[in-house]
Amino acid sequence: MTPRDMEQFFGPEGLLARKIDGFEFRSAQLEMAQAVSDCLDEERPLLVEAGTGTGKTWAYLVAAIASGRKVIVSTGTKTLQDQILDHDVPLLRKHLFANLKVVCLKGRKNYLCRRRFKEFAYQPTFWNRDEARLFRELQEWAGRTRTGDRSEAGWLPDRFHAWDEVSSSREQCLGQDCEEQARCFLMKARADAAQARMVIVNHHLFVADLAVRGAGYGEVIPEYQAVVFDEAHQLEDVIGLHFGLQFNIRTLGDLRRDLLREIKRDGGKTRDLRELETTLQQLEAMERLIPAQLRKSAGQQGRFRLDLERLGTAFVGACGTTIEALKHIASVVSRFKEERPPLESSHAWSLELAQALQSFLDQKDSSLVYWAEVSANSAALHGTPVEVSGIVREHLFSKTCAVVMTSATLSVGGSFDYFRSALGVPDNRREVLLQSPFSYEDQALLYIPSRFPLPHEASFCSSLAEDSLKILLKTKGRALYLFT
Repeated sequence: MTPRDMEQFFGPEGLLARKIDGFEFRSAQLEMAQAVSDCLDEERPLLVEAGTGTGKTWAYLVAAIASGRKVIVSTGTKTLQDQILDHDVPLLRKHLFANLKVVCLKGRKNYLCRRRFKEFAYQPTFWNRDEARLFRELQEWAGRTRTGDRSEAGWLPDRFHAWDEVSSSREQCLGQDCEEQARCFLMKARADAAQARMVIVNHHLFVADLAVRGAGYGEVIPEYQAVVFDEAHQLEDVIGLHFGLQFNIRTLGDLRRDLLREIKRDGGKTRDLRELETTLQQLEAMERLIPAQLRKSAGQQGRFRLDLERLGTAFVGACGTTIEALKHIASVVSRFKEERPPLESSHAWSLELAQALQSFLDQKDSSLVYWAEVSANSAALHGTPVEVSGIVREHLFSKTCAVVMTSATLSVGGSFDYFRSALGVPDNRREVLLQSPFSYEDQALLYIPSRFPLPHEASFCSSLAEDSLKILLKTKGRALYLFT
C-alpha cells in the first residue's frame, strides 16, 4: 500500500466526495484511515483515539475493506453494531464496494434452538400469563424465520423468560447428536460468517472466542486476518469477565428444568430418574437460599467482595449442599448418558457447575478477585483477574498482530500509557491521537441542573424528560441525546 491509498477515498476530490452528496472532507478522518490501512498492511497494532465527529467508523471500515483481508469488527454496544449494519454498510456497498459481504454474528442466546423449542412447545410452562399469550406469536415466527435471530421478533419484551427455554445454549447443545443439526440456526450463522469478507461481533463474543480457542474447544468466530475494536475502552472489563470464573444462580434453574423435562418424557419408567426429583427440589430451594444469604449478609443489592467469613456458615453450607446435589445429579444421569444425549449434556453441565461453585469456596487462585453481584431476582459469583495484560498478549497479540483499537476515550492526559499497559499492547504499536473537529468552546454549553433526582429515584425519568423538553425548545430541536 502507498500513502495515497486512503486519499483516493477520503480526500477533498476523493470517491466519497464525488459520490455522496454533502460529504465533508475531514483531515482527521483521512489521517485515521491511512493509519489503519498502514498498520493492517504492516501487521502491527494501532491505538487510535478519535474525538466525536472525526468519522472514525467509516475510517476503519473503508481501510479494512480496501485491505482485502478477512476482518472482524468488534463493538462494545448493540447501538453501534446496528449503525454499522443498517446504515454504514449499505451506503458503502452502494457507492464503493458493490460485492461486499458483511455478516453480523451474535452469541448463542440470540438464536432459536429448534430442538429446545420443539421440546418446550410440547409441554410449555410460563413465567406469567403475558408470556403465555405471546407464545402463539412466537410459534408463528419460529415457523417462518430463516435466521432464528431474536432481533427479528421485536415484539418480544426484553425480559421474556421463555426465551431462555428455547434459545441456543452451550451447556444444552447436543452437537452432532442433535436431530436438528442440519437446520441449526446457529450453525448456519457461523457458516455465513465463514464466507463473509467482514464479520461484525460484540466484545463479549470476540473475547469468548479467545477463551474457547485457548481452552482447545474449537472456535466461535471463523478464522480472520485482522480485527478492529471500536469502543475499545470497554475491553479490559470484558476480558476479565470471560477469563475468570463465573457462577450464575440462574443456571441452576435452567439445569433443573431441563432435567424435569427429561423425567416427564421418561414417564416414570426409570426409577433412578424418578427419584432424582427429590434432589431437584433441593436444588430449587438452594436457588432461593443462596441469593437470600448474600442479601442478608451484605445488607444490600449490587456488587461486593465475596468474604466467606463475613457471609458466614449459612452461606457456605448452602453452597456445599448445592455442590453435593449437583454431584449426585451427575452420578445418576451418567448411567443413561449413552442412550439419551440430553442427559449426557446435563451430566457435563452438573459437574461443571459443581466445580465452579467449589472454586468460590476454596478461593485458591491469588490472581483473581472474588466478588458477588446481587439483584432483586438472582445472584452471580465472579472471580475476575487482577491483570489481563498477559491474557491479551497470549491469546490475541501472539496470534494476530493486525489489531486496531479505537475509541473516543483511550488516553489519559494525552497519553496511551495506561491503556497500553492494561491490555499488554506490544512495543511496536503505533499511536494516533486525533482531536474532535468540533469547537467545544464556541459550539457547546455545559448545563448542570441545580436540583435533580438520582437515577434510582422514581422521579428521575420524568424530571429528565421535563428538562430535556426545555432544552429542545431553546435549541429549536438542534440537540443530540446520548444515553448509557
